[in-house]
Amino acid sequence: MQIDNNIKNNLLSLDDKSLKNVVNSLAYAAGMSEGKIKISDNDLMKIRTVIKNATDKDAQEALKMIGDDNAKKIINQAQSGGCSNE
Repeated sequence: MQIDNNIKNNLLSLDDKSLKNVVNSLAYAAGMSEGKIKISDNDLMKIRTVIKNATDKDAQEALKMIGDDNAKKIINQAQSGGCSNE
């Protein structure tokens, strides 16, 4: 999977609350329980750094974790500017 810089830029431009929602959606799609996801302000800084530095290999590994269908859904939501757990 090749990194889409537009998606990266969209994610990086999100406010903290919206980025938390995206991360929660990704974690939920990867099989984590929603109630167990706790994201601090420090975590958000780290997440932004990871997004900024993400490589194609990182994207491929993430795709393996969450599956093709979930990835497509999340990518579509990220391209439209946000994510939800629905």
